[in-house]
Amino acid sequence: MNLLITPISGKEGTGGQVVAVIVGGFRDAHYSLPNTMILSLKNRKGLMKIALTHGTSLVPVLSFGENDLYEQKVFAPDSWFRKCQEYVLAKLHVAIPIPSTIIPRRRPVTTVVIYSYFVGYLVGKPIDVPKVDNPSDDEINRLHKQYIKSLEKLFNDNKCKYGFNDVELVID
Repeated sequence: MNLLITPISGKEGTGGQVVAVIVGGFRDAHYSLPNTMILSLKNRKGLMKIALTHGTSLVPVLSFGENDLYEQKVFAPDSWFRKCQEYVLAKLHVAIPIPSTIIPRRRPVTTVVIYSYFVGYLVGKPIDVPKVDNPSDDEINRLHKQYIKSLEKLFNDNKCKYGFNDVELVID
């Protein structure tokens, strides 16, 4: 799992600081296609274990429009180049997306942040996570399922507002 961890200062008088963990990675780059919302989360549970170990709440966040900024060449799963892409991804953990253009399209990107004081964002309701020193697989799986359900709710509650009526959320 690739994580970007960045401190975000709160507004004066509203509390302390927040650590934003942005989940994503090279596999997601292969899914970055216009009019799609495919998240590679099915087997990514490391964040759940970290949250349980530290008793840190998880806040689901979703962005609409990111996949519409670039269009990339999509190779058939059985093609030679796609097999090379998958090999490099598996061995070196590096993606090789081939963009059709260098300049991004002018499209809006909206990050959904409903439960937050950050203006202009829409974020889901925080999931309270208990502190568990040595979380079991069952506890990790339960939290993972709850996190995905929260993302699905966030997507379904907001997709029409941002012009994604015909797009289905796929958790891979």
